[in-house]
Amino acid sequence: MSKYYSHTKLDVARKCMLMYKFQYVDKIKIDGDTAASDFGSLIHGIAEEYKGGGKIELLALYHKGIETYKLTDFYKAKVPLALQNVHEYWKAILANEEVVKEVKHESDITVPLNETLTLNGKIDIVIEQKNGRFRIVDYKTNKSNAYANHNNQLSMYMLMLNKKYGIPYDKMDCEVVYLAMDAENKKGDKIKNSGYDNISKIYKLEECDVECLISEIETIDKAIEKSIAKNEWKARPGKFACTYCPFNPLCDKKWVPESNLTEVKHHS
Repeated sequence: MSKYYSHTKLDVARKCMLMYKFQYVDKIKIDGDTAASDFGSLIHGIAEEYKGGGKIELLALYHKGIETYKLTDFYKAKVPLALQNVHEYWKAILANEEVVKEVKHESDITVPLNETLTLNGKIDIVIEQKNGRFRIVDYKTNKSNAYANHNNQLSMYMLMLNKKYGIPYDKMDCEVVYLAMDAENKKGDKIKNSGYDNISKIYKLEECDVECLISEIETIDKAIEKSIAKNEWKARPGKFACTYCPFNPLCDKKWVPESNLTEVKHHS
């Protein structure tokens, strides 16, 4: 029986094997704060369905989306900027008939990596250009300094497109578009993001990046199999990772502030 891995599943294993156990082995369901993920899902859905109809279409898609996702006031305030970014990206890139041959929205792809491993994932947009090149576009809501490098995810998308459609690696480019990122500060000055063109960043990845990813996936799979066999799951405690981990309340190996440790030692 083949084992299935998505980018999200692999990334959880990269961050913390104990978190992987909670989520994918024990399958523990956590009812946490979904405000950020709801906002991301809403804006993703709008971006994927938008066809360039301007404010009227964007507002219709927004009102359709909020029937499913309930936003807090904090995230409601971010909606106008996100909708503007969706429209401007569509107008600048997707509607450029001189460059674009075909646009495919959200392709759900499953491909075998080898005899025992299968990869699956959803690519937000694949743009086939008239010059024979293909651009993989992945939507994000905003840029996190802790996880702003998307090489692994984009390399995986390249691998899946190569295996499913035979597209050569040297014919693919990748782009990450941050739909809720403000390209200007309050004074009207452009935000300086090295390598970024306003709200997006182009990644030039090569076949060697994909080969490194394949090797890493095989290594992760072996580590998971070993952890299952021994029932030993290595935690990777850290301030950022543990603070935002949904399983934080359940974990006895989580990162604890030094002040708390001092207090515990004092009372003991």
